[in-house]
Amino acid sequence: MRLFILSLFMIIHAIPGFAQEKGKYYLKWNTDHTERKIEPEFLISDADYNQHKVYYIERDREGRLETIKFFFYGKPSNAADFGAHELRILYFNEKVVRQYFNVEGQRVSGGAGAYAEIYQLDSSGFYTRKSYLNAAGEKIADKYGVADYQILSRDSQGRRVSERHINLSGDVIPDRYNDFLETRFTYDKNDHLKTRAAYDLQGNRALGGGGYHTAYFWFDKKANFNKEEFRNLEEALVVPNDIHFAKIEFNNIDDFGRIQEVRYYGPDNQLLKDNPAISVLSYDALGRIIKRTYHSPDMELMNNNRGVATYVYSYKEDKTLNLRQGFDHKGVLIP
Repeated sequence: MRLFILSLFMIIHAIPGFAQEKGKYYLKWNTDHTERKIEPEFLISDADYNQHKVYYIERDREGRLETIKFFFYGKPSNAADFGAHELRILYFNEKVVRQYFNVEGQRVSGGAGAYAEIYQLDSSGFYTRKSYLNAAGEKIADKYGVADYQILSRDSQGRRVSERHINLSGDVIPDRYNDFLETRFTYDKNDHLKTRAAYDLQGNRALGGGGYHTAYFWFDKKANFNKEEFRNLEEALVVPNDIHFAKIEFNNIDDFGRIQEVRYYGPDNQLLKDNPAISVLSYDALGRIIKRTYHSPDMELMNNNRGVATYVYSYKEDKTLNLRQGFDHKGVLIP
């Protein structure tokens, strides 16, 4: 494996550009929930790309994604969701390799802390295991302690049905999303995630480390994630251990996926009373958040668990965040 990846690095450096058709800009580089393929969404015109944070995606002659580059309001940036400026993808008979590069074209580690991700493919072309390598081509764990993401099963459409996370010692560890040892998935008719459910290593229904069995998800007609709730083995709403709500709704989502309002519910399916029930978000012309306020069910300003009722955001000339200031419900600055 090490010789393979070192040879691969040399191949990539010898071929600085290998896409075969003109690229396109997207707001999101991957919206696939099924772990079948990368699925970009929200196409942006060439004339407007410098007004947004976008991903420039190039494909080969077969339509496969080969390079994904991140631009921050028209300028190349290393701050992509995947932790670098560029993601390059190479295809082989039994594996797919993803590598990361900065704006200068140098190999770097991605957001998970690895220089390369290796996807082992089954006979249908879907991956069954994802593993990580460092700059020397040695297998490592990602920053979450996972050395192998193992997909245990897929359905007849190739959608991921169950998975486990394995550390370098070969032990199964809880996933970082829901603290489940084994996660099983279902999907809606649009292939959007519908449920994530916890199972133990014997295949029995179980409670995850957060104290719930199933997380439910909803998406609107534009594929925007707009609701999530948590339920126990008896299907009752429950509050997970690390948050303060049992259900959350994202409302008034604009054409660019920006959320204008968030609502928080308790296990009684009613808006919270002891914590903020509603959060309102405001944006500037470039789509950057400039203000966020927290409210009671009656829309009165209310402090969150940090004592803040209002956050105000300011930005530098280069459009990056300058300062976030918090104020309580009386307008007093919170250090």
